[in-house]
Amino acid sequence: MPEPDGTLDPQERERFDVWLARYWEDPDCPICGSKDWSRAEKVHQIINTATLGPEGTSYPAVSFMCQVCGYTILVNSIGAGITMPDDAEAGET
Repeated sequence: MPEPDGTLDPQERERFDVWLARYWEDPDCPICGSKDWSRAEKVHQIINTATLGPEGTSYPAVSFMCQVCGYTILVNSIGAGITMPDDAEAGET
């Protein structure tokens, strides 16, 4: 489970590395063409604002950002196998 501030634990970082090795093939940024990317070491919660409250939903994501123009890609961390569904529920507010 990520730390309270969203930082990935060592096992999650390992799963992130496995996902990267399998799917991330040094892509060009679609905005500026750079290959200079950084990845966040934290899970972001994307909140569905249409369903705020106790029944609301959120989706955990990890991000990649182009270091030249700031273009950002979000990947669902559960779908990518980086975090587990129970981790997401624990992080919801």
